[in-house]
Amino acid sequence: MATTYNNLYLDIRQQLRRAGIEEATLEARELVCFGTNKSREELARDGGLYASPELEHRVRDLVRRHLEGEPVAYLIGEWEFYGLPLDISRDVLIPRPDTEVLAEQAIGYIKTLGECRVLDLCAAPGGKSLLLIEEMGDEGRLVSCDVSENRVQLIRKAVERMGFAHVEPRVSEGTKADADLPMADAILVDAPCSGLGILAKKPDIRYKTLEKARHDELLATQSAILDTAAAHLKEGGRLVYSTCTIDPAENEEQVRAFVGRHPEFRVVTPDVRFPAGMTVGDWGALSVPTRTGMDGFFLCAMQKRDS
Repeated sequence: MATTYNNLYLDIRQQLRRAGIEEATLEARELVCFGTNKSREELARDGGLYASPELEHRVRDLVRRHLEGEPVAYLIGEWEFYGLPLDISRDVLIPRPDTEVLAEQAIGYIKTLGECRVLDLCAAPGGKSLLLIEEMGDEGRLVSCDVSENRVQLIRKAVERMGFAHVEPRVSEGTKADADLPMADAILVDAPCSGLGILAKKPDIRYKTLEKARHDELLATQSAILDTAAAHLKEGGRLVYSTCTIDPAENEEQVRAFVGRHPEFRVVTPDVRFPAGMTVGDWGALSVPTRTGMDGFFLCAMQKRDS
């Protein structure tokens, strides 16, 4: 029996609600729009029209895959992050709310500098970089890096879509010295991590979670990226390190070891307050979901001493 676009959307929304999905309204709309090749405006306009059986089957197949664990962003290949459209692939994690917290910490410092140079070392799919360059008034220089051309292409598309002129998407491993990277006034490291802070809300992590046997390799990667950041940060500059895990080895212990290797750095109180409920210690701040109502994540701001 034929169904209208509006009834199809309502039925999908109800399915997602019964499955306990918090953002059922948003996800139902995105799945129906993508599955029927309609924009949000076209879906609203054509709500009373009938969807073809082929389109309805396509939408329901997308819903089935989503209910089996595939994130909507991976299914449709894009996601909106704080009003900024981003292309998404399985090569990257889907932007999360704490990404804004990380960007805010850098923005608070950047606002004190005027025109400056910023490195975003683990940037894909580009949400942090877009927030930063927007706050910078598309002035200065923002080098937005990630490890592969596939990842950097996502950043490049996001930058081109928004029309920013002072962002340089670039392939850079982060774990090795790169003579092409500039010295920067501020550096963001949203490091690859185990994702233990967001398992409950982010099914995309099941595609990314590393085996326990690779835990040491993961810690070594984080450590190497931090060392690269240290080498490219100007004296007096600010380094902001973040993960989406609550694992102490990747968080406080990683920072403590970094400062041990680089005594010219010290942990500092950020320019922007942390969200309520975060636990602030000597080696950074931690969000535990049961205390903050947000995903679990860690953040630490460090200053490089002037000689």
